[in-house]
Amino acid sequence: MRKLKILLVDDEKDFREIMKVRILSWDSVEHVLTARDGKRGIDAVKKEKPDLVILDYMMPGIDGVKTLKRIRNFNKDVPVIMFTAYPNEKSMKLSEKLNVFAFIPKWSEYTDVEKSLKVAVDSIVRKIDN
Repeated sequence: MRKLKILLVDDEKDFREIMKVRILSWDSVEHVLTARDGKRGIDAVKKEKPDLVILDYMMPGIDGVKTLKRIRNFNKDVPVIMFTAYPNEKSMKLSEKLNVFAFIPKWSEYTDVEKSLKVAVDSIVRKIDN
């Protein structure tokens, strides 16, 4: 099984740090890069060529959708998982048009964020391995 290099783009420092530690504990992950905003995320995709991008929907400056549109201009294939604190139909439709692999509520009493993210990452690993 190939191990992934993942880029996590989120403006919340504590969330980035917690999720990085958790994601690194998974067998399918070799390395987790982080970026605190959309511009740095775009630069990291160009420079580091991650296997997977985990992207926050709501960020100051360049939001997740604008960030993803810019990434899709030069990389149509990298799998993207989108996080949002405020899931709604509009954000999901925009993300679907940009080929988002999974859309996960960031904080929800009904969703275990880490478990949902792990399921999505494992699905991507299986897809890459085939």
